[in-house]
Amino acid sequence: MAYEVEGSSATKLEYFVSLALDKLGISYIFHYAPYGQRQLRGEFYIDFLCFLPRPTAVEVYGEHWHEGAMKPYDRWRINEIRVLLGNEPIILYEDEVNTKEKALETCRLKIGVAL
Repeated sequence: MAYEVEGSSATKLEYFVSLALDKLGISYIFHYAPYGQRQLRGEFYIDFLCFLPRPTAVEVYGEHWHEGAMKPYDRWRINEIRVLLGNEPIILYEDEVNTKEKALETCRLKIGVAL
């Protein structure tokens, strides 16, 4: 099954998180490229740039890509996001968002928004 968020291809986990954010009424930009381009080597995007109201990165870490200890690239990205946004990104792990229900509950708890 193919998943889409805001007209862009998404993973199942990203899709579940988008449903949760929508249900919680949180505005976001999906796959936000902080430097404006996505074809440059070393460029990255933020999974969800949420407006809480302050812009805050929400990153979805699937087990396949982010196993065990955080890899150097992931640590670099987290630091870049801290510098760019001036706050700590919120990390959502696969086992926290692998169903629609878990994604909703985790987003409620970690992002601190109640219906």
